[in-house]
Amino acid sequence: MKKIIGILVGVSFCAVNVTAQGVLELPADARSAGMGEVCTAVSANTAAVFQNASLIAFTTDKLGVGYGYTPAFSHLQDGYRLHTIGGFVKLGKNHGLTAGFRSYRLPESEQTGQDGVVSRIAKPGEWALEAGYFYEVIKNLSLSVNLRYVSSDLDVEGIDAGDAFCFDFGASYRQGLSWMNGRAAWTAGLSLKNIGSKLNYGEGLKSSLPGLCSVGGALYLPFSENHVLECGVDIDYLLPSETKGLQGSIGAEYTFLKHGLLRAGYHLADEDKGYSNYGSVGCGVRFFHLQGDFAYLLAGDESPMKNMWQVSVGFTF
Repeated sequence: MKKIIGILVGVSFCAVNVTAQGVLELPADARSAGMGEVCTAVSANTAAVFQNASLIAFTTDKLGVGYGYTPAFSHLQDGYRLHTIGGFVKLGKNHGLTAGFRSYRLPESEQTGQDGVVSRIAKPGEWALEAGYFYEVIKNLSLSVNLRYVSSDLDVEGIDAGDAFCFDFGASYRQGLSWMNGRAAWTAGLSLKNIGSKLNYGEGLKSSLPGLCSVGGALYLPFSENHVLECGVDIDYLLPSETKGLQGSIGAEYTFLKHGLLRAGYHLADEDKGYSNYGSVGCGVRFFHLQGDFAYLLAGDESPMKNMWQVSVGFTF
């Protein structure tokens, strides 16, 4: 039984687990995916609840909700699907609440008995539910905390569904610059993710959550009202569990004619530990309170991230 858990839970590829805990590791929205997974210090959107919720305090929007869809790892096998719903509501000028839900489905598989006859169809999957609070404690400095419940059902006979509780902590500091008539700004961010208990599958079988510590920086450059460039860099440390190490991301987003968006990024990881490097491109359109985004990953033939794409839509008010 431990061997089965090791295969289903412990196998890692690129920057995510293809099986268990992928619900916590796959990019939550097409915007961050299109920027190489940069998300710790760039301006917040409706998926910030999954990334660094403290950034929401610096937005002018009072409410936002978004949905993301990812048909993951199709290069390996069809059937991996990630759905995300996230949002926020401001209770005042500098504080508010966040909430999010993620559902991750894995490919169905036939399970046979000792006679070789198919006895059942396994339908493994995971989901995570979370809520949080953000607050600008002093001018330009914001903090956030999210509480999360995670459920992982490998749908293997004799193995219970695992569950765990964890939390995220986020911090960000935003400071204006004298450039571009005082409209430019830089932001520094810090996030701790998935800090908590192990997934408990019963009978002493447990698996650590993918803990992550990220630091990032971003530069916001509004050349005009209709043309804006935002660049970001993240450095991530995978906290000691089944896997640990460093990875990094760099990305940029260009807004043109006020409504169009172009993105590009690169994600760098440790290939010696089973991870892979990949580039990404993305685009989007913003129309009044609605925004739609698309991302496509550029990876090598050996990477499960090859040809992976993601879409998301969001509403802010």
